[in-house]
Amino acid sequence: MDTFAAFALATEPPLDSILAGPPFKPDANVLLPEIWRQIFGVSLWNILVMTLVIVAGPSLWGLEYAYSTSVNDSPATEASKNKIKHLTMLYNTFIFLQVFNEINCRKIGRRDFNVFENIHGNLYFLAVVAGTFAAQFIIVNQYSGIIFPTTALVQGDWGTCVALGATPLAIAAALKLTPAGMLEKVGNVKGMPDENDSSEPSGALNAVYEKVKSTKVEDLQKPGAQKQGKRTPDGDDDFHPL
Repeated sequence: MDTFAAFALATEPPLDSILAGPPFKPDANVLLPEIWRQIFGVSLWNILVMTLVIVAGPSLWGLEYAYSTSVNDSPATEASKNKIKHLTMLYNTFIFLQVFNEINCRKIGRRDFNVFENIHGNLYFLAVVAGTFAAQFIIVNQYSGIIFPTTALVQGDWGTCVALGATPLAIAAALKLTPAGMLEKVGNVKGMPDENDSSEPSGALNAVYEKVKSTKVEDLQKPGAQKQGKRTPDGDDDFHPL
């Protein structure tokens, strides 16, 4: 599942605002506080949801069974059926928590609230998400007890699992509302510019970008447009920038 998620996110096309911006410095901090905020915040929320399903699930869904109940009772007892259903809903909820957090990871900026922006522009991402939903349904309902020791769920149970799994969307949005001062205690917020922050001064950067964009290849080929490279003592070519 992690492999498919990595594939889906790695194929996300870059935003136009990123391409229009200046290149990042070699020592730019990639793991910004915004990223750590989402990692810790959503992880804690997922732990809370899973704990709730484990502890309170049987009472909420009327599934009575003892902790010592075996899921391999033959013939199956009412208690063993209830335990299998509880574990199935636990497994289902866990999967959907990861799927919706995968959507969250498309946008992690301080003001990136619309995680569905241009989602249709990446067919690989849509295929992975749709494929995960389809595979989950097949595993649980079509081949229950064959691939994994699960039991088929009714429509209402599926709705509950999907609703619980979708909660990280709201949690991630709420985390982005936390004060910026809290993030400065985690790391260097200014290590890498926020490509979607239009409030930051960008006049100088735009001027450099416009100059580079307007430069023609013919201009670079004119005599004196480039400095010649020189051989260094270690044998490498030391080329100077324009």
